Amino acid sequence: MASTDQDKASFIQPTNRSAWHDTHIYASNDRDTVLGGLWVAPGITNANLYSMVDIICTFTASFHLQDSSQQLVEKDEQPLRPGNYYIVTNGSIAVTNEAPLLRTLSLYSGTRVDSFFESVRDRDERCVITGRPAVISGVTHWTTFEAAHVFPLAYEEH
Repeated sequence: MASTDQDKASFIQPTNRSAWHDTHIYASNDRDTVLGGLWVAPGITNANLYSMVDIICTFTASFHLQDSSQQLVEKDEQPLRPGNYYIVTNGSIAVTNEAPLLRTLSLYSGTRVDSFFESVRDRDERCVITGRPAVISGVTHWTTFEAAHVFPLAYEEH
């Protein structure tokens, strides 16, 4: 029996996206309704969580976050711990209905691709994520490095 593209898509896409999350966001006055969530990756901070909440929700007053022990989560650079977080505000909370920009592949096309790669390599001479140099003992080794746009070109109109 041959599968269709629709069958493949439903197989790949989980029906409950929050099942893939280890961190969930709730309103403090409704601890049963998940407003959002994420999988905490290395490098995500408490300040990042505040920014994410500010993107997915709109507020009529300022807000702060508490953990499951009702302790204030500071808006700082401490690593975010997986768990449940609660939005506390004197105003109202609404989840935005703005469509998110989903992950996309950046296709290597156009006349500026090679010049982009060369400019990035000349400027950085290393992986900007890990700091690993591409030039070791005077020998350039770019085979394991790839220049990429942080914000995909497919979304440049945004």
